[in-house]
Amino acid sequence: MGKMMDPSGASGSGSGEGRGFRWTDLFGSSSTGSSETSVAPDPTSTHPGEPATPIAEVYLPLQEDGQRRLELSHRLSINTIRHPLPDSLFDDIIETQFRTELQIEKALRSDRVQEDDFLEKRHQIRGVLFYPNGRAFSLETYKDHLNQIGTYGTHRSLPYRRLMSAIHNFDLDLDFAKIKRNR
Repeated sequence: MGKMMDPSGASGSGSGEGRGFRWTDLFGSSSTGSSETSVAPDPTSTHPGEPATPIAEVYLPLQEDGQRRLELSHRLSINTIRHPLPDSLFDDIIETQFRTELQIEKALRSDRVQEDDFLEKRHQIRGVLFYPNGRAFSLETYKDHLNQIGTYGTHRSLPYRRLMSAIHNFDLDLDFAKIKRNR
């Protein structure tokens, strides 16, 4: 059999493989044992055949936003009943607590806290995070906590460390998934 040409004009050996060209690029592979990962080329790339940029994973919270905000709002109302807050300040605190709690939830899930346990104990978790002395912090303190999460990462933030301290001191019991180890 004669020499085959790949689309770039380089000659191959007839095996279907030339420089930068594989027959599987055109027809796919019927082999299921391939160790190569299939990644679709990026049609907007200036470099044909270059894999597409990975799409960021979308986080799916355990609780719907509206329900979470409602629960945070009820808790803040109870903890400020003697000193009601102006509506704009109240709303800013709720938004900051909401964003902080989402980050804490993500971190706890990455640490393998059981989802059912998180949902069941979310009110206790909020108490540790937002009301450790039985009353609300200032908006500036909540914003500082959220800034720490953004700057240093959730695991290094004061709210997360406070939560871990409560777990360590047996003030809060969260169920972490067991990690199976191969021996």
